[in-house]
Amino acid sequence: MSPERSRRGGHPPRLALWLLQHRVPEHEREFLVGDLVEAYHDACESDGDQRGARRRFWREAVAASMRRERDHQSIPFTRGLMTDLGLDVSLAMRRLRRTPGFTLAASLTLALGVGAACAITAVARPALWGALPFRDAERIVTLRERFGDGSLGNLGYTTIADLRRQSSTLSAIAAVRAWAPTLTDASGAERLTGLAVSSSFLEVMGTRVAIGRDFTPEEDRPNATAVVLLDHGFWQQRFGGDTSIVGRTVRLEDVEHRVIGVLPADYESVLRPGAVILQPLGYIETAGFACRDCRHLRAVARTRDGVPIAVAARDVESVFARLRDEYPAVYASHGLQLTPLRAALVETTRGPLLAVLGAAALLLLIALANTTNLFVSRAIQRGGETTIRAALGASRWRLARSMLIEALLVSGLGALFGLALAHAALGALLALAPASIPRIDQARADLPITLLAVALAVTLGMVSGLLPAMFAGARGLRDRLAINARTVARGAHDVVRRTLVVVELSLALLLLGGAGILVQSVQRLLAVDVGFATADRVQMALSATGARFDSEAMVRQTWRSVHEAVRAVPGVTSASLTTQLPLSNDFDGWGVRWERAADDVEESGMDAFRFAVTADYATTMGVPLLSGRFFAPTDRATTDPVVVINTTMARRQFGDRSPIGARLKIGPPTSPWRTVVGVVGDVRHPTLDDEVGGQLYLPMEQNAFADAYVRLVVHSTLDPGVLTRTVRDAVRSVENSIPVAEVSTLSALVDRAAQQRRFAERLFQAFALAAILLAAIGIFGVISGMVGERVREIGVRSALGATQGQILGHFMRQGGRLAAMGIAVGGGAALLLGTALRPLVYGISPRDPWTIATVSVGLGAVALLATLLPAWRASRVDAVVALRTE
Repeated sequence: MSPERSRRGGHPPRLALWLLQHRVPEHEREFLVGDLVEAYHDACESDGDQRGARRRFWREAVAASMRRERDHQSIPFTRGLMTDLGLDVSLAMRRLRRTPGFTLAASLTLALGVGAACAITAVARPALWGALPFRDAERIVTLRERFGDGSLGNLGYTTIADLRRQSSTLSAIAAVRAWAPTLTDASGAERLTGLAVSSSFLEVMGTRVAIGRDFTPEEDRPNATAVVLLDHGFWQQRFGGDTSIVGRTVRLEDVEHRVIGVLPADYESVLRPGAVILQPLGYIETAGFACRDCRHLRAVARTRDGVPIAVAARDVESVFARLRDEYPAVYASHGLQLTPLRAALVETTRGPLLAVLGAAALLLLIALANTTNLFVSRAIQRGGETTIRAALGASRWRLARSMLIEALLVSGLGALFGLALAHAALGALLALAPASIPRIDQARADLPITLLAVALAVTLGMVSGLLPAMFAGARGLRDRLAINARTVARGAHDVVRRTLVVVELSLALLLLGGAGILVQSVQRLLAVDVGFATADRVQMALSATGARFDSEAMVRQTWRSVHEAVRAVPGVTSASLTTQLPLSNDFDGWGVRWERAADDVEESGMDAFRFAVTADYATTMGVPLLSGRFFAPTDRATTDPVVVINTTMARRQFGDRSPIGARLKIGPPTSPWRTVVGVVGDVRHPTLDDEVGGQLYLPMEQNAFADAYVRLVVHSTLDPGVLTRTVRDAVRSVENSIPVAEVSTLSALVDRAAQQRRFAERLFQAFALAAILLAAIGIFGVISGMVGERVREIGVRSALGATQGQILGHFMRQGGRLAAMGIAVGGGAALLLGTALRPLVYGISPRDPWTIATVSVGLGAVALLATLLPAWRASRVDAVVALRTE
């Protein structure tokens, strides 16, 4: 019941109310009195006939009191309780239908918080908390080499073999590397994502094939029979779930591979998302690429049953310590890091995911504060009705229960709207989310998310209704009858509403500050000098595999021909081939040994990323040459081996001295000495924000082995789409079987490197905008309520000579004080809690005071704008009209 209705109609006849209180049973009384009081005020408002309304009220009251009372004592307690609850629910539904504005505002506010929280949880849950689909998944660990600078890297095959033999706490260990074969059949050629794994891989992962059999150790050797395992989804999609595929062959890389099994439906390729096919690794320790320095393999292992992770970590570290003593030139100050699989999977994404979940929680709290404010305001508006119900004998519990039932009904609507919003938001999130988020393909709004939405909505709704319910019936009857609904707004209710607005503003400032810091962080990250040019450059992946390329000479000749064909394309400024590209998923790290003295004694140096490139790589990529020379066409397999290093490697190894003329070995001890002929600038690799490490370049012609997988970089002013089609035709003119894949501009490659931070930035921005909107609505509602409740006071002020400007200033100061308190609390919290954003920021402090100050000013301006309209309305109140209505 609004204050205006109370003023226009006054109280219903008190004697008639007393009659109803004493003659009508309690379980009928509230429902009946509520209807009569509501009808009385409606008649007063619509007809303006207060006397007629009082007569009708008396007539209905007498008729009700003359009815025969039911024997209330004979009704069983449970039946009576259910009857009371049914009446409360019916009354609450009628009230909500009669106030659609409140019902929609409260339920949509809840839906905004619940929907955002559920959508983010659906994305984060598979990575952070979802059960991995492997037997005893907690026993699966990853093994990585820990270098002197604290960074982690892959292992060489011989190191993995030593760990397999010497560890007493690992039941199985497997080596894994990426594999990208081309499948050819009657429907055409398709490049697949796959893995080459040790024969023990499925044992490590705790998985068994659904159809067929696993790899055998005999098949995990060089030149063994070519066999593969298929992913269950790929098997169904490509082969229609035909079980007879087991035993048949498929053509991969121009070689027939026998399908020996199909993985189970619940298997997930967590080590390489999207991998649909497995083949045996086929390594032996005597192979040149299996050396200890050839650190290009990932290692996963399974601990023995009952062995704690900490015990296994100490065991493998002790094994590695023995290897370090035995091979000091290889391992130097290195160590071994054992990490549970789940922790390894979310190592780089856990911080960002938790930060975004925290932002969603803040938005949820803002929604709670806003909804609570709506319920408190509603309780104030219904102060007169509550007074009458209390006068008729309604207990404090009965009054509170009525309000809680309304809150429960609103929360049910909030849950429905929130689920709809969560489904819509999840689709948008999946479109924006970077592929680097582990198990992102498992994100869905399923039953647990539905239950979470219901639980959050009900909890928030009940908490929102709890505060006004606590105040229900708290004031004594005599006090209630002595004051009107306007006065009820003062005191505890008013303090609660103001406090809630302060909370909303402070939480909104936290989100707004986080968004501001992340925006600057992404801008600074993208402004980082990546060390190479990105304009007018396109890259693509090429692979020369299969029976046709069974010799290294053939592979080398193919790449020479492709290189020449692309360079000859009209409009191409330059083109180059490289075995890995900065900021891509390529990860080719090798150990380096430096020549220490004239007697060719080796000195262990830093590990470095190896780039085998054509002579025009520096020109095509725009990598600056700082000293010496880059490669020339004369640097061939028959000439002296040469190498170019980056600035960081030169500085760490030689300080201010020139490295030109120094010699080093890459990889195994049997590799040749290479002479440093030049120094180039650092490039960012493998990520934008990683500290730059050692990088070395060698001529592709002098590489120890011919890489079947390379990247082609083309510099041209042609449109990227036109250029891609032209280059693809040039490649096919050399060899039609070479697939051209993963085409993108270098600018897009850099943008993709910042995708994870950009994802968090956009979410924080969206949450901050929602928070500002809710906070503005909150302060608008409070000031509007103050104006509505103080019409008489405003009239008195005006009658005593207060100008419109003074009244406007009075209410603007009220809103300004609330904004100042909220900003003060939020600003302090932002400075204290800013470290939570540390995993997401780059080049700026997560507690940057200038950013906090800037967003504080912005939020303060929004709060004052939200105050302006109700304050302006207050200044236009007519004193005569205000005093007459009172």
